[in-house]
Amino acid sequence: MLLERVNNFLIYLFVFSLPFTAFSVFSFGGKSVILSWFLISLLVVLNFQKFKKISEEVIILCVWIFILFLSVVSIGFSQGFISVKFFYQLLNAGIMMIHIPVLCLVIKDKNLKYVKKLINILLFSAFLSALYGFYQYLSFLNFLPQIDILRNADIYCIYKGVGIEGWSGTYRSYGFFPEPSFWACFLLIPMSFLAPYLFSFRKFWIEKFLFLMFLLSLFITFGRSGWVGFLLMILIFPFTAKINLKSKILYFTMALVLLLLFFGSCLSGYLKLPILSDLSFYQRFGAQAAAYEIFLERPLLGVGFGNFENFADDYFTYKEENISFLVAHNFYLRILAETGLIGFAFFLFFLCFLYKKINDAKRIVYKTKNESARKIVQGTELSFFSILFFWIFVACYNFSYIWFIFALIAILIKLLKKNYENSC
Repeated sequence: MLLERVNNFLIYLFVFSLPFTAFSVFSFGGKSVILSWFLISLLVVLNFQKFKKISEEVIILCVWIFILFLSVVSIGFSQGFISVKFFYQLLNAGIMMIHIPVLCLVIKDKNLKYVKKLINILLFSAFLSALYGFYQYLSFLNFLPQIDILRNADIYCIYKGVGIEGWSGTYRSYGFFPEPSFWACFLLIPMSFLAPYLFSFRKFWIEKFLFLMFLLSLFITFGRSGWVGFLLMILIFPFTAKINLKSKILYFTMALVLLLLFFGSCLSGYLKLPILSDLSFYQRFGAQAAAYEIFLERPLLGVGFGNFENFADDYFTYKEENISFLVAHNFYLRILAETGLIGFAFFLFFLCFLYKKINDAKRIVYKTKNESARKIVQGTELSFFSILFFWIFVACYNFSYIWFIFALIAILIKLLKKNYENSC
């Protein structure tokens, strides 16, 4: 009973900590330990003896980490040495992957009300972060004193912008994240869980207010990655709902036309901004082209997981003196360059495995009249696609909220079966 209470407290705190991605509680081995990583490590230690049955998720993750290890060893043998950095990258990947089995272990004996509570905690934490984001933006306009808190991790390049800069030529909000684009992409997660409530007329006003609040928060980030992700989420929304195919196609067509009209009417204004011609865009495009060139040269196992930066400069054709670092800016291309076809194929297999879990959950929830369960499943599916969109523009995987969503997908099917059996 005591362990269960401690587990509940830690997982509540873990979910609450998800927006605080740049907050380090301490350093270990000269590396920052993010709060959510520390909490998940505590859950592993406390529940280690309960890891008895090897689930299919664990098997898949073990195979994936082995492939990452092979990519590191392969490039190490070709260079004559294996850098300590490679093993740090593998350890980091292992910490992220272990989120899934430990969260599934703690949640498996719960019910959908418990999952709903976790989602509400996430929404509340995101709400507080959004308020802080509004404060940031007003402080840049000199309406409030400027502060920068809970962003002390040295494993990220922490954005310190307090002036007019970037492609937008304006101030940018970044919340508690390392930079505005990361904050913009995270906002898609709470918006995904709130989107299913938008078409419930004359009720759920709090959910609708929060959605609009997060939408405004997304706007003042001026993060192109988050903006495009939101537009893609709008287009994919009808295919996550239980409506007939004709209605799905009609909604998709209407949304697409409206979006095209909106951008068409604003096109002249956008062309006045360097939205496709600033340094950031050229850096992203050049880095992604470099990733593809690296893959062509080492197509089987790549250049080793976490090793893109060490090779990218030789393939990067766009040179500027103020480019101080290179990242792939696309997680799919990063996996392709670092782990080759073998690693990329298994990564796609992992994503397909999760999507099959979502479809299995949808088949079960559609048999019931539990609207709350349907909204949870739909919100989880939209969150999954939001992460897939996020990875088109960003090469980061070490945010705990990504693996929290993956864990929800993995455990939802079991909770839904339990709920369906109890309702029969």
